[in-house]
Amino acid sequence: FQIKSAVLYTYGIYRNAAEISFNGVPVGQFPSNPVYAARRFVTLGQEALKTISSKNEIKIKLPAEGDFVIGSISLELLLLDNRIIHSEVAPELFIRGGFWKEFPQPRKVTDCKNKKEISVAINI
Repeated sequence: FQIKSAVLYTYGIYRNAAEISFNGVPVGQFPSNPVYAARRFVTLGQEALKTISSKNEIKIKLPAEGDFVIGSISLELLLLDNRIIHSEVAPELFIRGGFWKEFPQPRKVTDCKNKKEISVAINI
């Protein structure tokens, strides 16, 4: 693909920022988000764009404190010819605290500790 830009989306509720890397390249943080937001995002920089392949790994260092939900991660690519490609949404939800009770089952819900680093695969 000839990629013009890319955006990494996530669902989340958290009070403290979560650090993100894309294929080993640090891309910043999802900003703190104390209320429900269906689509929080980070725009990937040039270094991360160079690493995009059919299989991609997103690592997130979970918030240092407090309860959170982070998941439903996806990738959107804007190609040079202005076509848009969307990845499938990763089914995982990473949760700390009682938020898991709010999600319909069955769902791949993982109870996590603060500061833990998690990994999600995104295929294009």
